[in-house]
Parts: sequence; C-alpha cells; structure tokens
Amino acid sequence: MLDRTPNLSHSDIHQAAHTMDKIGGGFAMCIAQAYFRADQQNRERLLFAFGDLFERFHIINGGK
Repeated sequence: MLDRTPNLSHSDIHQAAHTMDKIGGGFAMCIAQAYFRADQQNRERLLFAFGDLFERFHIINGGK
C-alpha cells in the first residue's frame, strides 16, 4: 500500500492545520478542526486521507 501521509514535520502539519482553519474553505476548516480534536490514531487517519490538503496549506505557508 502507498503511504499517502504528508512528508512534513509535526510543526509543519500543525501550522498547515492552523492555516486551513483560518483561510481554508469550509471543508478544509472542518478537517483542521477535526485534526485538533483528534487523538493520535485519528490524526494519523486524517493525515492519511487528506495529506494532500495539509501539504497544499503547508506550501501556502511558504513551505516547499
């Protein structure tokens, strides 16, 4: 199985989630809020399912 989790540090993921919550559309905001409320296992599930979204907002933050 392919690993679809973003190749980002914990800090990068956290910042991306804050950006998603602040300027993302309704769906991105909900995913960010779910990420902040989730336990570790569910955070991993969110990152697996929506890693591309976290990566996109990491780039918006100036990441590469």
